[in-house]
Amino acid sequence: MSTFDLPFSLYVLEHYSNQFLNTFFSTITHLGDGWFWTIFCIVLLLYRPTRNIGLVCLAALIIDYALCEVIKVTVARLRPFQVHEVQLLISAPRGYSFPSNHSSTSFAVATGFFMLSDFKPYSYFRWFVLLLAFLIAFSRVYLFVHYISDIVVGAIIGSLVAFLCVKLYEKNRSKIDSYIYPNKKI
Repeated sequence: MSTFDLPFSLYVLEHYSNQFLNTFFSTITHLGDGWFWTIFCIVLLLYRPTRNIGLVCLAALIIDYALCEVIKVTVARLRPFQVHEVQLLISAPRGYSFPSNHSSTSFAVATGFFMLSDFKPYSYFRWFVLLLAFLIAFSRVYLFVHYISDIVVGAIIGSLVAFLCVKLYEKNRSKIDSYIYPNKKI
């Protein structure tokens, strides 16, 4: 894994680092800290037309986070800045590197939202949410706190968890909707 990972991270650091991207990625990475996606899900839950989307995305977020934490302590992979000393642009994250929780939780919520929001006015917004997940994930490599394989595997895990949550919801849609939309005829 690391025969490609460290050279890729160093290449990004050496060839693409500039003041604008430093500020941009240092800012956007914090949207993956967990609070942003939690608030996003809560807002979806509070708005009646998107309540079902919020429920599925929140379930995916919680399941994905727990799963990735178990994987992190099992694999116990050091972060790139712990292997190759660099001046970080953000505070050094604690914990292990693989997989990236920023990437996995971002893609868990973004994939769930993308799959369930194919109606107007959300059909265009869902592309923005997916782009945001990608930018958050890439910021972790740019900031030298994750390897490329950390974010790719994180994105895959998050997307798979969301996919399974969406399929579980679709299979049980009428029962779940009767609870979250109690006055609606299903």
